[in-house]
Amino acid sequence: MRKLLTIFCTALLATGATAQINRTVEYDYTLLYDYTLQPSKSDTQRITEVMMLQVGKTASNYISKNQYLNDSTITEMAKEADATGVMPRGTTRPYEVKVMYKVFKDQENRQMYFFSRFGLHQVYYPDSLPVLGWTMHDEEMSMLGHLCKKATTSFAGRNYIAWYATDIPLSDGPYKFSGLPGLILSIYDTEKHHVFTATSLVAQKRPVELKKWEGTFITAFADRNEFREFTKKMKADPKLMFQQQFIRIPEDKLEEVGKRLKENFKKNDNSLEVESDLQAQ
Repeated sequence: MRKLLTIFCTALLATGATAQINRTVEYDYTLLYDYTLQPSKSDTQRITEVMMLQVGKTASNYISKNQYLNDSTITEMAKEADATGVMPRGTTRPYEVKVMYKVFKDQENRQMYFFSRFGLHQVYYPDSLPVLGWTMHDEEMSMLGHLCKKATTSFAGRNYIAWYATDIPLSDGPYKFSGLPGLILSIYDTEKHHVFTATSLVAQKRPVELKKWEGTFITAFADRNEFREFTKKMKADPKLMFQQQFIRIPEDKLEEVGKRLKENFKKNDNSLEVESDLQAQ
């Protein structure tokens, strides 16, 4: 029993990790963005998820605020279980999460790590930070008390307009966006199918110890191609998302969940990156 508990706790603790590397980074700011997206090309209904960006000079972590709160809950539960030998009661995911992926940027090495979850499978892959060709403009506006300038670019099949704070010299922003001489407070595609708007910016220096993302339910892929092959496989047969070595789910339940997920995948055909496998539940 103790061995099983240890295995379970290891898996839980891994969900709270933010990178594939072991090191300490320092974040200077924490931002909240309202991320409003139109999941379907044919349906104009939109959803909004509050996203969080922890950002410093050398690294940043972009994640759904609710996912961050869930990860914190899981970590605390695992610590309690490890200390007492008894798994605490309560749900490990008390907050609803619509955006399943996370992006960790390693600015020092011009690298990023992309994380996602498909049912019981937690996966990630490393990639180079995209180099965006920005065009600078003279227009200015104020956001959250900061003077922002306009810039435009194209990325992954969409054209974007961004507003960056000239007095915060951090070349970063939500999702994979970076490369401007200031922190991006607003960015949206020209069709406004994907809109990121900063609603809160707190200056707070905070060191964070990063732990390697590993555990029973975690798979590391070598690159994005391997990740995309995996997601194609999951979408073709969603029942695979809930099949794990240590977990058995009744076949009738798997069929029911698989059918519902296939319908959801068909509806969610308007990804931020055109022809990508990004997930919004």
